[in-house]
Amino acid sequence: MKSKTIKILSKKVLIGMVVMSLIFSYLPKSEINYAQASTPIVETKDAIAITKTGALINGRITNDGGSAIIERRFDWGTTSSDNNWTEWATDNPNSDHYGFFGVSSNGNYFNYLLLNLKPNTVYYFRACL
Repeated sequence: MKSKTIKILSKKVLIGMVVMSLIFSYLPKSEINYAQASTPIVETKDAIAITKTGALINGRITNDGGSAIIERRFDWGTTSSDNNWTEWATDNPNSDHYGFFGVSSNGNYFNYLLLNLKPNTVYYFRACL
């Protein structure tokens, strides 16, 4: 009795596999989702509301790369070297980086209020993901 039940179950599984195979082979390729994530793209926007000791820095995500953005960040410092950013801020409280928390976001736009800057000093910043 058991072997017969196993045979029937096996036939059902085999039939199901054949049916699914036929269905997928007749679907146009455009209907099958072959999602591939790419590198997200971010744009550094102009700073606004600039005072002697502060500024609101801005960024925009122009392409999310096909996946969820888990962190929006700004780097800033008094030199423009890519490897010499002295400070940074994030919107992710679980980030494994050390910096300031408090980047605000609305859709693809995000910003951070820089405070306690040294007067008459040039600061450089960049938006990051």
